[in-house]
Amino acid sequence: MRHTHMGSDACKAKAQQIAQGDPKNPYEGLAAITVDAIRMLGSDVKDSREGNFCGHADISHGIVVPAGEPPESPLSVELGKRVRAMKDQAKFFPDPAPTVDGWTGDLI
Repeated sequence: MRHTHMGSDACKAKAQQIAQGDPKNPYEGLAAITVDAIRMLGSDVKDSREGNFCGHADISHGIVVPAGEPPESPLSVELGKRVRAMKDQAKFFPDPAPTVDGWTGDLI
């Protein structure tokens, strides 16, 4: 989600909505990464607002792993490395009040 477009409250609301669909991964806060960091890792970010809410952006890694590809295949390994590198570059902002409306954590 685009924090600069949506703001912290709307990002939190969207994240809470997404998390409701997966009880194994409850909403706990927000992670932030810059477009520059994503691109420096070899991936790309594209504006994909057409047909989506205005805060949406697509991250493309340029690596297509075919369905059924084993996790130890070169493509799977490369994609895993890229995603882990993005995770390492992102900063996590824990939400001190994850069940209330509005962002109450540190400035993002």
